[in-house]
Amino acid sequence: MEESLHSTLKTANSDLPGYKRISHVMIAKDPLGVENDLLTPTLKFKRNAIDNKYLDTLNQVCQCEEANYWE
Repeated sequence: MEESLHSTLKTANSDLPGYKRISHVMIAKDPLGVENDLLTPTLKFKRNAIDNKYLDTLNQVCQCEEANYWE
C-alpha cells in the first residue's frame, strides 16, 4: 500500500511546478464524514473542524521525512 501511495504521489507531482507539489500524504484512522462533524450535509469540508482535530498530527506530518504518514 505504501509503495502504491508513493508511486501515485510521484506520478501526480511529475507535471507540477515545485510550489504546487504535494509533499506529504496523511492516512487518517477515521473517515471524514457528516457524523463526525468534519463534513457539512452537502459534503463540503468543515475546515475549522478538520484543523482543530488534526492540527497537531499535521504538524508532525510536516516534520516527518517520509512522504506517507499513517495515523
